[in-house]
Amino acid sequence: MNKGRVVAISQLVIRVRFEDDFPELNELVRVQNANSSILLVDHIDVNGVVVCLNVNNDKEIQKNMLVERLREGINIPVGLETIGRVFNAFGAPIDNKPSLVNDK
Repeated sequence: MNKGRVVAISQLVIRVRFEDDFPELNELVRVQNANSSILLVDHIDVNGVVVCLNVNNDKEIQKNMLVERLREGINIPVGLETIGRVFNAFGAPIDNKPSLVNDK
């Protein structure tokens, strides 16, 4: 099972209980809500509770919402094409220019 449930919310700290298949530290997880809110795993607490940071300050997250693992961390673009560009914490451009082509 790759899903958990929100069990507690305290400002920007969201606690999610996973029964098994715990996410890794610094992994991104997605809340299954209208905003598809992204959380960053900060640490794993006792009894299967994962402590996450609500990095987008999404106020629509509620207790008992499902959360799914994304199995990836934050990826920030680098290289010559990023010079002079402005990106948010997730690597998405916020300078009204087109997204970069991913050439992994």
